[in-house]
Amino acid sequence: KIVGKIEFKGQPHEMFLSGNRLVVFGSDAGNQLADPASVCNSGKAGCLVPKESPIWGNEFTFAKVYDISDKTKPKLERETATEGSYVDSRLIDGYVYLVTSKATYDTYITDPLPVMLRQGKLVENSIMPPVYYFDMPYESFNFVSVASFKVDDPAQQEKSEVYMMSNAQNIFVSPDNIYITYSKYLNEGKLRMEAMKELLLSKLTETDKQRVAKIEAADEQVLSQNEKLAKEVQIMSRYLMAMLPADQEKFEQEVKNVIKNKFADISQELEKTVIHKIAIKQGNLEYKTAGEVTGSVLNQFAMDESDGYFRIATTKNRTWSSLIDESEKESYSSLFILDKDLKQVGSVTDLAKGERIYSVRFIGKRAYLVTFKQTDPLFVIDLSAPTAPKVLGQLKIPGFSNYLHPYDENTLIGFGKETSISSWGGTITGGLKLSLFDVSQVDKPVELDHYVMGDRGSDSVALNNHKAFLFSKDKNILVLPVSLYQAASKDEWGKFVFGGAMVFSIDNKKFTLKGRIDHSNGGQSGENYYFDGYSYYDNNVLRSLYIKDTLYTLSGRYIKANKLSDLSQISSLDLVELNKREPLGVASSSPSGPIIPLNQPTGTFNSATPNSQGVAAPTPAMPVKDLKKLK
Repeated sequence: KIVGKIEFKGQPHEMFLSGNRLVVFGSDAGNQLADPASVCNSGKAGCLVPKESPIWGNEFTFAKVYDISDKTKPKLERETATEGSYVDSRLIDGYVYLVTSKATYDTYITDPLPVMLRQGKLVENSIMPPVYYFDMPYESFNFVSVASFKVDDPAQQEKSEVYMMSNAQNIFVSPDNIYITYSKYLNEGKLRMEAMKELLLSKLTETDKQRVAKIEAADEQVLSQNEKLAKEVQIMSRYLMAMLPADQEKFEQEVKNVIKNKFADISQELEKTVIHKIAIKQGNLEYKTAGEVTGSVLNQFAMDESDGYFRIATTKNRTWSSLIDESEKESYSSLFILDKDLKQVGSVTDLAKGERIYSVRFIGKRAYLVTFKQTDPLFVIDLSAPTAPKVLGQLKIPGFSNYLHPYDENTLIGFGKETSISSWGGTITGGLKLSLFDVSQVDKPVELDHYVMGDRGSDSVALNNHKAFLFSKDKNILVLPVSLYQAASKDEWGKFVFGGAMVFSIDNKKFTLKGRIDHSNGGQSGENYYFDGYSYYDNNVLRSLYIKDTLYTLSGRYIKANKLSDLSQISSLDLVELNKREPLGVASSSPSGPIIPLNQPTGTFNSATPNSQGVAAPTPAMPVKDLKKLK
């Protein structure tokens, strides 16, 4: 039964439970100041928000801390809202660390800086916060905020720092450091224009040289560097068009040579991951350094920290660049080891040509990588010598694993999709696949067992969200949320037959199906609804957990309690019927869909409109702290 209820104006996304404190993060596009004049009034210098003018329309990420000692009456203790979208969060030693990002679409950074609200009021030192920037190329600008606070001390002031970065795509957090990563790509067009200028500028007529000089002299508030370069190339293109075809071909090769001379290996520069390192301790934040590696990172499991070294696995995707040879255009994967200053000390590269990474797991002195194109190579990589990592062995089997989970020191569980060759010769995905890998002989990994669920079209929330994957070796239980489809042939898309959870045990290194917990009322198709900003069917099991000897499964339709021993049902809460009897709110973008009582908003959520905060006064110049010139 429901004993307490918390209502939200916005959309909750994530939560932490720490003792008797519940921390809820979410988004609110209509967050307004309760009392703008309390911090900002018409007589105060540098005020961004005029008196009686609310901040409205922009997306805010809220963090609310509740005391739930009395679960029938949750008490709000802390309420903060940071302007920007939610990226990720962690709870370490009683401190919350929250990462948010506010995009800006202005080349000259005249957008107002992200502000912070506390209890609906502007935090005064957030009106014009110091912003850290880096001496590296920016293709785009985002204000990335990192904030921290102590969960059980509502009186303690939040700590926050703002960084100007191109993005914030994936983060990895150790007990001591936050690593923020994003992909960057070499602007080949810009490189070509710079090379043309280098080769042709001296050959222009005096009149054209003067035109170029005038363009260079223009203020950057009038013409950006990219706009200047484009105008200069227009002038130089007239000279180029007057050349004979043979000379144009020769010039094109000269352009390529100029570009290649700028880089030791341009193929490794086309796609890179930038890494920023921020030290954390008891809520304190200290920016350390930055580094970069070739390729893009998949998710948090593709990164790791051990003994002061940062390990990261990436895929350099296929490129069609004319600057490199055909043999260098195929995709491949790599693993890099960086020291405490994010300088590369070791690497394994050119893994699985033509494929990309589907899952990674770092365990102690080893890394396990799954790549895929037609078969599933599982690579075992030795990391015991950071300066000399090496591939110990690999295993190729049909299918692929989206997620790897340790069973014990020498055994891995893989969860992904089965694959097969279609009647027309292509590779197609089939049902969900569980695999059990023995990696005790590192040079000869073995698939001990596998179990396939459903046919083409079958899916699972756990393929993309590890929080939906439940495993306990002590309880000998593995619970997977599944939506199963059944097809007449491997080439056909199946018909939905089951939605719920499948429960396994692992006996003698074999999977044993203990049973299924149905959330689809015998295979009925589900209603669409939104949870955590994503679209699901209400028969999709989103989470499972056990308390003592009871297994609980949660979907948009039911909360079910079953015995762990034989999976017999103890009780069930029908959320759809409950919603009909006592409306608890409207699910975002789905007024008729079911809701989850604790985690759904009471109002409709709309995505934020950039630059619509209604600020009347022009923004003062942005103060910045130059932390470190990073080459």
